[in-house]
Amino acid sequence: MVAIAKGVAGDSDRRASDAARVARELQRLDPWTYWVVPAPAEESGDLIVVGVTGAFLVMAVVTEGYADTTGRALKIEGKKVGGLSALRRSARRLRGRLATLAVFAEVEPVVCLTRAPAGAPRTMGGVRVVPISALARDITERQKILGPSRARRAAESLGFEGGKQPDPEGTG
Repeated sequence: MVAIAKGVAGDSDRRASDAARVARELQRLDPWTYWVVPAPAEESGDLIVVGVTGAFLVMAVVTEGYADTTGRALKIEGKKVGGLSALRRSARRLRGRLATLAVFAEVEPVVCLTRAPAGAPRTMGGVRVVPISALARDITERQKILGPSRARRAAESLGFEGGKQPDPEGTG
């Protein structure tokens, strides 16, 4: 099984750079309708995206190799990717936090494959598996379920500071 630490599976030397790659990809989202917040340390994901199409808890998987998304479990080079149930639990907790703010939207757990080709995005065991190249498109091509002002309020309650998106380079 591939180990997971703070929501990022794979080699620790690549964790920071791949988390930055995911943050850069999410900067492609419209800043007036989507907001990106770093996930709290106690949660399994890396980034939270709140926008007009809902809320998403994104976890980067940095393991290299071909991703097998045909069975019930996500495997990369034949090794099962662990931590998906923890990601689902974190998404449920996040949904509860948002519900207290009258933001009634499912929080979809998303695994972003940063180094493993996997084909088209798909849902496996309640977790959306998306290659990094399709992440922004997969989030935006959904039905709009929240108004921009409600989505922004939800993002602010999760720690978004007006006008500041996460720094993909980590320079502050």
